[in-house]
Amino acid sequence: MYRRMSCGGVDIPGFIRALLEGDLSRSAEILKSYNNLPSICGRVCPQENQCEGVCTLGKSKVFEPVAIGRLERFVGDWDMVQKKGKR
Repeated sequence: MYRRMSCGGVDIPGFIRALLEGDLSRSAEILKSYNNLPSICGRVCPQENQCEGVCTLGKSKVFEPVAIGRLERFVGDWDMVQKKGKR
């Protein structure tokens, strides 16, 4: 999928791996260690041109690139809901 970090330095393989393993807390920790606002960046950053543009799955012409922005937004939103529930 992604062999390197994104242009923002986010460990894309790490946060996706944690998400695939069902560890949303770890996935959120990874994202937030690079960026305090993953929900916002997942909505406004141009992942289509940056992160998704270098996705090896997308370059294969067999698959679409992984939707990094949507995953980042999902994990960020999930994390915000969890934090609200703990107040």
